[in-house]
Amino acid sequence: MVALSFGLHVSGLSTPDPGARTTSAWALILGSGLLAAASYVLIAEAFRHAEAGLLAPIQYLEIIGATAAGFLVFETFQIG
Repeated sequence: MVALSFGLHVSGLSTPDPGARTTSAWALILGSGLLAAASYVLIAEAFRHAEAGLLAPIQYLEIIGATAAGFLVFETFQIG
């Protein structure tokens, strides 16, 4: 991401200004990163303690959850 951001800045396509974000926006960015990291650690721990066949159906719930989150956050629903 740093290389991509630098490339976009050098080419003039984007000029990132981190100071333009509010404190609450930075808190949301940090919180989502921490939540994602914690969820991946918990998934890894689950696979250490249980068989993959038992946990596989739970992974399909991620598809449903991502679809629901996309609909709720972005108000879009697309099939196909």
